[in-house]
Amino acid sequence: MKKMVVNSKYPGIEKFTASLPAIFDGSGRLLYKGRNLVKEFDVNGVTVVVKSFGKIPFINKFVYAWLRKSKAQRSYEYSGYFLENGFNSPEPVAWLDCIISGLLRESYYVSLHTGYSPLENILGTPKEESVLMELAAFAYNLHQKGIYHGDFNVTNILYEQSHGKTHFCLIDNNRTRFGRFSYKRAMQNFCRLTLERRHFGFIAKGYSQVSSLDESLVLEGILRYREGFVKKIESKARAKRFLRK
Repeated sequence: MKKMVVNSKYPGIEKFTASLPAIFDGSGRLLYKGRNLVKEFDVNGVTVVVKSFGKIPFINKFVYAWLRKSKAQRSYEYSGYFLENGFNSPEPVAWLDCIISGLLRESYYVSLHTGYSPLENILGTPKEESVLMELAAFAYNLHQKGIYHGDFNVTNILYEQSHGKTHFCLIDNNRTRFGRFSYKRAMQNFCRLTLERRHFGFIAKGYSQVSSLDESLVLEGILRYREGFVKKIESKARAKRFLRK
C-alpha cells in the first residue's frame, strides 16, 4: 500500500513520486549519505531534492504506518507551515510512504531544490558576526510564532545574502515542535549549534536586541543548554563504546 500526497502546483511530479521505490537507488545525484539518503533529480524541467528516510526502528515501522505521521509527511506539512507563516523553506512537492504487511518500509520526501548555502560556510569569515546576529533575530521571530525547529544546526540552517540583507531557509523540518514562547524553550533551541563561545556571544547580542532580554542572561542560557546537550551526546557515545567491548 502506498500513501502519497503531491502538491497541486506540481501535478507532473505524481508519476515520479510513485516510482521512487523502484528508481531511487539507481538514479539521481547523491547529495548526502548517512542515516538518510538525499538525492537531486531533474523531473519535467524541475529540479527536486528527495530525502529517503532510512533505518526505521521496528516499532516505528508500525507507529508511523498507523498511529503517527511519518517523518516524510511531517516534513511536507511543517515546511508548508513555515512558508505560510513567512519563513523560508524549500517548497514541499510531495511525500510517499510505502506500507508492506502493515509496516512502514520506505518513506520519501520531495521538495524543490534551493541554491542557499549552509550556515557553516559563513563561519570564520568577516561577515560571521553580522550574519549570526541576523540569525538571532530570525530565531526570535520563529519563537514568537511558537515555532521551535527540532534540529536547528549549522547544516540545516541555510542562508543567502542579497541587497545587504541575509535571508535564511530551514530544512529537515520534521522534528519541529510548536508551543507558546518561553525563555527556556528559546534558549534550548540553540543547543544543537556547533559554534564557538564567541559565536554564541553574537547570537546573544542579536537576540537581546530584538527581544529586550538581557544579553548576559541570553548567553548564559544558551551556553547552559549547549553544555547539557554536549554532555548528553558524549554520554551516549561512551555507552555505545562500552557495549561494543
